[in-house]
Amino acid sequence: VVKVEIASRFKAFEDLNGSIEEFRMKMKDLSSIQDKLAGMEPQLALLQSKGKMHSKSVKSVEADVDSLKSLVGNLRNEINSRVQGISSDVTEIKRDQLKSQTGMLSSSEGASVMPGV
Repeated sequence: VVKVEIASRFKAFEDLNGSIEEFRMKMKDLSSIQDKLAGMEPQLALLQSKGKMHSKSVKSVEADVDSLKSLVGNLRNEINSRVQGISSDVTEIKRDQLKSQTGMLSSSEGASVMPGV
């Protein structure tokens, strides 16, 4: 009975010892992972810094794009306004030319009628 008890306790001790050894290995793995993470912190900080810089650059580009859109809109309005003005001028010139041609026709008709009188 005592031998069985000793064997049982020895087996429990071996199991406990194996568990302790397994725990130590896991702690070493954890320590290694922590070291790797600590080594990555500067890279993470650098990436965060670059991300902030890129974010500022993107915001700046977006502001430039908005500004250019506004400028293009203003230019489009100005061009449309000038085109309308030119179109009105062209219409008026055509009207004046038509009037002067009509006047020439009536005066040339009058001239041909006048000598006969």
